Amino acid sequence: MNTAPPGRERFILVAVAEPAAHPEAVHVAAASGRPLLDLTVDVEDESERAAELARHLPRAAAVILDAAAAADLDAVTARPGVFAVAADPGPAPEVEVGGALVPGFVVPAQSPELLAALGAALRGAAGAPGETTGADPARARPGRATRDAAPDRDGRRRGVGNHRRTGGAPRAAESGRVLGVAGACGGAGASTLAAACAVGAAADGPVALVDAVANSGGLDLLTGDEDTTGLRWGDVDFTRGEIPAGDLVEALPETREGVWLLTAGRSVLAAAAGPGPDEVVAAVGVLRREAATVVVDLPPWGEMTDEVSDACDLVVVLAPAEVRATAAAARLCARLESRRTGACVLVRHRGWSSLTLDDVAGLTRARVIGELPTQRGLARRAELGGLGRPPRGLARAAGLVLDELRGAR
Repeated sequence: MNTAPPGRERFILVAVAEPAAHPEAVHVAAASGRPLLDLTVDVEDESERAAELARHLPRAAAVILDAAAAADLDAVTARPGVFAVAADPGPAPEVEVGGALVPGFVVPAQSPELLAALGAALRGAAGAPGETTGADPARARPGRATRDAAPDRDGRRRGVGNHRRTGGAPRAAESGRVLGVAGACGGAGASTLAAACAVGAAADGPVALVDAVANSGGLDLLTGDEDTTGLRWGDVDFTRGEIPAGDLVEALPETREGVWLLTAGRSVLAAAAGPGPDEVVAAVGVLRREAATVVVDLPPWGEMTDEVSDACDLVVVLAPAEVRATAAAARLCARLESRRTGACVLVRHRGWSSLTLDDVAGLTRARVIGELPTQRGLARRAELGGLGRPPRGLARAAGLVLDELRGAR
């Protein structure tokens, strides 16, 4: 458990004993980027847990508890930033702390609302004694002070640097470009190309990378961010209610290169609750309000590719220069054209590639924008430490794709 003692960086206190509500409360708390003190796990004795809750309560940036924990509190002072949770189907908990009724939420149904309320509480706590953020607390986003001030597991700083806006009016009617990346067949390297495009797109402003492959092991494994705290698919239902774009991007994991990442979790429950096309489209709609570019890793075929490609400004098909793969690329390009989706082809060469760029263009009847040469050692590099900054050949190919995207509007 990611337990942190109180210190200069204030923490989120979780005291939820209800088995069904506890993991949801922890997910929402962890998504803030703050240190987490989970009394339910770290203190086994119930009487000791009540004493620890009362002791830490005044110093926590925010508190998530259930009715049982609140009932153990005696003679505490009411304070802001306390939230009560109960498991679906409810009802919503009615809990008092210090004689004051605190906001109650049913989780996971109201996890997005709880996350938004937690974010608002953290914005208010940003200027509290013992925390120096250097920013206007009224304008800071949830978790901003912590994520910019404190290094994570490998010492890197959280935040997108000068790409991340610190407040003010929300982005106006403008919206970011959306790029879909699909392999003509499994193993073409679409996920790697998508990650490389996301890194390259950071030059244009904030960027998000979305994993839309249902059986993906998680793009965070490719980028080396599997231990980075943040929301994954299944933590929030994007099809229920409006999710503030600013709160969402603050809750997502962020790569070393400053890319917001929405990807799969690896628990059995997360796998069972993989996103459907409507949820991916909804998430992309939220992210493009905050990001200059949204890159979506698409499967080679199926309803997901059909529905999500409709939301894309451009789809690039990565086609190995082989006969069967090119035939599959031709079918995919024809499908995209029938849906009036802008598409182009990038040719990938592997050890047994036999076709030229002209061959692929003739077979697919699509515009071929260039080629991706064999990247020796790339798979091993990504396996051992994450993709990081793409090597020259991959970066050049991603640049060709991004040039096409910039001209797609």
